[in-house]
Amino acid sequence: MKNLIALLCLFPTLCFSQMTQNNEPTYGTNTTMFLCDSNVTKYANLVGNNQTWDYSNIAGIGDPSNLGHARTKLVSLDTINPNTTDTVFIGANKKYSIGSSIKTFYSSTPTQRISQGYIFFEQSLGDVYLNWTAGTNPNSEILNEYPFALNGFLTDNYSGAIKNTTFLATPAQASGNASAQIDGSGTLKLPGNTYSNVLRYHLKDSSTTSVFGQNISFVRDIYEYYDYSMSNFPIFIILNSKVYSLIVNNNSTIVLSKDEPTHFVGIEEKMLSNIKIYPNPVKNSLYIDLKKDFEYKIKSIDGLELIKGGNSSTIDVSTLPVGVYLIEIATSTDKSTLRFIKS
Repeated sequence: MKNLIALLCLFPTLCFSQMTQNNEPTYGTNTTMFLCDSNVTKYANLVGNNQTWDYSNIAGIGDPSNLGHARTKLVSLDTINPNTTDTVFIGANKKYSIGSSIKTFYSSTPTQRISQGYIFFEQSLGDVYLNWTAGTNPNSEILNEYPFALNGFLTDNYSGAIKNTTFLATPAQASGNASAQIDGSGTLKLPGNTYSNVLRYHLKDSSTTSVFGQNISFVRDIYEYYDYSMSNFPIFIILNSKVYSLIVNNNSTIVLSKDEPTHFVGIEEKMLSNIKIYPNPVKNSLYIDLKKDFEYKIKSIDGLELIKGGNSSTIDVSTLPVGVYLIEIATSTDKSTLRFIKS
């Protein structure tokens, strides 16, 4: 049974100081946001009224195809496409996308926003479907209760199934828990602009399933800053995603700003966040998708070097015993370590 708690402000609030169904983005709308340096302070402890969150000096991620500007991502709200896998999220009629990183499927009423699941892109796993309308005990996730204002708080338990084409062709039963709150209001400083009517929405959920007898967890931790006098979309987003188990242990953060930063970090140190290895699990040939020069080393889980090479998109791993392995991939500027399963 769902455990729902809604603690709303005791004083009347104007429409822009609370989340309602009326100020959700409308179908077919979108906003372009600027990709920023992920090494930012979350200001997790700056909660309550009259806070100031200062990101005025945040650096952008430089766009090599448009020098002097930051890379961009599209944030959008769309209807469900009946000719795609969108329809597996039964009952959803809205798709909220943050670039290609995450797509949340939901429906809403005047009193609730309910998520039927989401698709999450993970660098070594590809698209992972977390579907709360599938499995033997489907139970959708409540994201907020309307109206949702400062000090609004809820918790929820949900369940369903998780699927991935590389390691979970057959959906595995899953369950999770979530907490959502409007944890602060006040002033948000972005490059070149200050917004004084801001609400901060904080969602954290954790979903767990079992793969090859080992638990694997998917955790989202999202801060969204809203100024409804400016936009029904967030004007600043910090999205942290974690996948952890004995098989995979990855952590990534995306930061997006309505306003473009005035200085930038180089694109090179961010390139390996886009690397992909597949298939995973692998039987014979492991493929690396990275469009730049690199070297690699495959090691056992205890660090023993087994295979090494460079600038080859295909690695023969057929002679490796069944088990879990590490692959270190290095360029001239960065290095990343991923895990894969030899089946």
